[in-house]
Amino acid sequence: ALEGVSERRVRMTEAGPLSEFLLAGADEEDSAILKKAQKNRLPGATRGQTADRNLKPQVNTKAIQFSPTGRSWAASTKEGLLIYSLDESLMFDPIDLDIDITPVTIFQTLSQNQYTKALVMSFKLNEREIIKKVFESIPTKQIQLVAQGFPLFYVKKLLEFLGAYLESTPHIEFALTWSTHLFNYHGRYLKDNPTTFVATLRTLMKSTQSLNNDIGKMCNENLYTLEFFSAV
Repeated sequence: ALEGVSERRVRMTEAGPLSEFLLAGADEEDSAILKKAQKNRLPGATRGQTADRNLKPQVNTKAIQFSPTGRSWAASTKEGLLIYSLDESLMFDPIDLDIDITPVTIFQTLSQNQYTKALVMSFKLNEREIIKKVFESIPTKQIQLVAQGFPLFYVKKLLEFLGAYLESTPHIEFALTWSTHLFNYHGRYLKDNPTTFVATLRTLMKSTQSLNNDIGKMCNENLYTLEFFSAV
C-alpha cells in the first residue's frame, strides 16, 4: 500500500475528486445526503459504518532498484515508473519516452551516424550529460543537415540546451553554428510562435551577449599586443 506517500490518490479520478463528481451529478436530495455525510465524517473515522475505511490503494510492484548513493529508489508498478528521492532537484524528466530509448541504444544510433535520430532520442531521455555527449559528437559539417531536419517539437529543447551550453563551453563557434542554422531553417516557426519561445530566446541572447562582452573586453585589453605581433 502507498502508506507514507504524500500523494493524495484516494477517491481521485481523471475528472477530479470523486466527492465533487458525485455532488455535481446528483439531484438535490442525494446531494444534501452526501453533504451531510461528509460534514459528519471525522478524519480517520466514520459514523455508523465500521466497515467503511479510508485506505491507501495497493500497487503491484514488479521490480525495485536503489541508486548507488542510496538517496533515491525507483519501482516498476502497474501505475508506471515511480521515482522517489531525498534530493529536491528533479534528476530524471523524460519526454515521450519508450522502452527502446536507453543510453546504450542512443550511442549505438550515434555510432551509425544517425545524428538527428540520436539527438532526438537523447532529448527524449532528457539526461543532460547524454545530450551533451551526443551534441558534441555531431561533426561540424553535419550541423546544417541535422538542423534542417530537426523536428519542430524539440527545437525549443535544443535552443534551451544551447542557451545553457554557451555559458560554460569553450566550443563557442560550434554552438553559434548550431544557433545560426536553427534560425535559418526554423526562424519562421519561431516567429509564428513568439510566446512559446520568448523566454528561451532571451536566455540564448543573454548567453551570446555575455560571450560577446567577455571576448570584446579581452581583445581590447590585448589590442596593443596584437598590433605588435601583427607588425612583426
